[in-house]
Formats: sequence, structure tokens, C-alpha cells
Amino acid sequence: MDYPIFGIKSEQMEHHEYTWKSKTGSNVFGQSWLVESPKAVVGIIHGMGEHSGRYNYVVDALNNAGISVVAYDQFGHGRTEGKRGHVSDYDMLLGCVGELTSKMVELAPAKPMFLFGHSMGGNVLLNYLLRRNPKINGAIVSAPWLKLAFDPPAIQVKLAKLVSGLLPGLVQASKLDVKAISRDPKEVQRYVDDSLVHDKISTGFFVGVHEAGEWALEHAAELKTPVLLYHGTADSLTSHDASKSFVDKAGGDTTFKSLDGFYHESHNESEENRAKVFKMILEWIGTHS
Repeated sequence: MDYPIFGIKSEQMEHHEYTWKSKTGSNVFGQSWLVESPKAVVGIIHGMGEHSGRYNYVVDALNNAGISVVAYDQFGHGRTEGKRGHVSDYDMLLGCVGELTSKMVELAPAKPMFLFGHSMGGNVLLNYLLRRNPKINGAIVSAPWLKLAFDPPAIQVKLAKLVSGLLPGLVQASKLDVKAISRDPKEVQRYVDDSLVHDKISTGFFVGVHEAGEWALEHAAELKTPVLLYHGTADSLTSHDASKSFVDKAGGDTTFKSLDGFYHESHNESEENRAKVFKMILEWIGTHS
């Protein structure tokens, strides 16, 4: 499907893979989908347990609109080095976003820059905006993990923090309900069949993201970057209400879109439904470029 806002075909795209050395010395896998004479560039930050290769529909929509895309696999994920589902320090996640923006400038100099973060990646992105205040045109945030859809009992969180202090690298199954990612059974099966997807999360990773979500909600009013934040009303993984609360507190050039009936991965719904999401994103990028 074409998205002719900028009038370009995705066949004109060039795909490249690369590896950068993080400040901690680990090799981080990244990839880019570049169009000729891009109107803008978008950097993608994926969610928990997945990887940058799962955003093919997003990439196609952006490329078809004349926008280049850069993405990477977060620590503990995909083809990036490290123990699956673990990061030793939440700040390492923010550091990788900074390295992503540097790569975006290198590949698309002097072009409007946007960041896109989904789920845990949305948590990382909002914290990056609040703590680093980057010089970008805007950010698109999809179903961020600010709070889980069903908050774990307080005693369970306290226990996780205690264990994290003693054994931060202890990895357990995330117990993700895979059927909750999309209403499209084909997309659910694609997720299940993906060898780079995992269901692991360490106590340190969970506590880091959990606390960062709380921090972002407390500091939302300090947001300076334009943000489009959207969330499906039928998301049973991350909290729709927390997303709305963040935008209500942030004010300014911050837009919240509630997607009626959508599950967690709105970009991986049926073709008809995800097309509505991409149209919304592209129109917002167009008004902020």
C-alpha cells in the first residue's frame, strides 16, 4: 500500500546493516532503510522481547512517504550482544538512543528528525526526551510501558526490587500473553515463529523500566519535545490510562490518540487498521517537519 503524502515508492529504498560499539564496549546491531533525498528521518526504538526487524510495516509506510528509517536492537535483544532480557543499568538504554540520533544525523544530515518508540521502547523514549531534551522535531510514542495494564501487587514489586538489589541479572519468563499483541492471528503467529523474539526479563531490567515509568509520569510537565502518543483501548499489556495521564500532565505540543479496540501493537494490526495508524503518524510528521 502506498502512502503518497510525499510521493515516493519504497522500491527506491536501500537497506544497510551495521554494528556500533556502545560506551560500555558491547556491540550493538543496527540497520537502516534509506530513501533518496529523504524528507525526514525516523529512528525506531523497539519493545521488550522483540527486535528492530519486526517493524517492516512501519518502515514500508515511512519509506513510501519519502522518509528514511534507522533502528537498532536494544541490549539483551535481537542481534545485539548481551544476556537475553537483561541490561545492567537503565541509563545504558538512554545512551543507545543518543547513539541512534548520531547515526540518524550521519545518514540524513540536516533533515527533520523524529524518534519512534513502542512499549518498553516508548518508556525509554519518553525518559530520553525528559532527561536529555534532544534537538529533534518530535517523537511518536506507541503504547508506552509507563504502567502495566494490570499493576502487579505492591508486595510483588517490593520483592522484585529486593531481588534486583541482590541478583539484578536473574532472568525469568515474562509470561507475555502473545495473543494480546494483535487482533490479527497471522501477526501473532509471526511473533511466535520469530527466532529472535524471546520471553525473558531480568529483575534488574524490570525494576529499571518500572521505576523509569513512574519517574516519567511524575515529570511529564517538564516535556519540551512535541509528542504524538497513541494507545489502543483494548491493550491488555500496557496501561492506556497511564498514557492519557502522561499527555494530560505534559500539555504543550503533545497529542494523545485513543485507538478504539486496538491491541498492543497497533502497527501490526490488519492492513486496513494499521493503515489508519500510519496515516495519523504521517500527517503528524508532516505538520512538524
